[in-house]
Amino acid sequence: MKNFINFLYFVDLFKYPSNKDEILELAESKVNDKELYEILNEFKNILMDSNGIESLQELYVRAFDLMPIFYPYLSYHVHYDSFNRNSMMIEIREIYKQNNFTLDRDLNELPDNLFIVFKFLQQNPNYCQKFLKDYIVPALENFVNSASLSPSILENVYIKLLNYVIRILNVKRGEKVWK
Repeated sequence: MKNFINFLYFVDLFKYPSNKDEILELAESKVNDKELYEILNEFKNILMDSNGIESLQELYVRAFDLMPIFYPYLSYHVHYDSFNRNSMMIEIREIYKQNNFTLDRDLNELPDNLFIVFKFLQQNPNYCQKFLKDYIVPALENFVNSASLSPSILENVYIKLLNYVIRILNVKRGEKVWK
């Protein structure tokens, strides 16, 4: 869990890229983890290209928005399209309310959006255990067990970042890691 809490420093990488300087600042952070270092370096290299922010935006859309590789809504991966998705979002919204965490209206996102959840945990790390157990890990387990990712998709820096989270949480195909 310590690796996950340390990772929360980088949650803004899961937000739609719009501020090159903000992303560069994160990408230039000193880290000891070789895999994370390589991912951050890739973000930096993409941004240094002439189409920098536009290239990142395209990769983001491919990963999370337009026919996404990973739907960024945790309830979808846990409950798919059942009624329970609503219950999960209401539960998350209630936790946010109890902790005076407000969703950024400009983002226009649901409360179970991966970035929003990570942002909440960044500000409220005492909820990590609950959110990991109840929402994040079950969603990632279902994703890992249902996704068949082609090698070209795995080259997307956002999927590398998502896979990094999957690795530090020790989510593996066919296994339930959190009870």
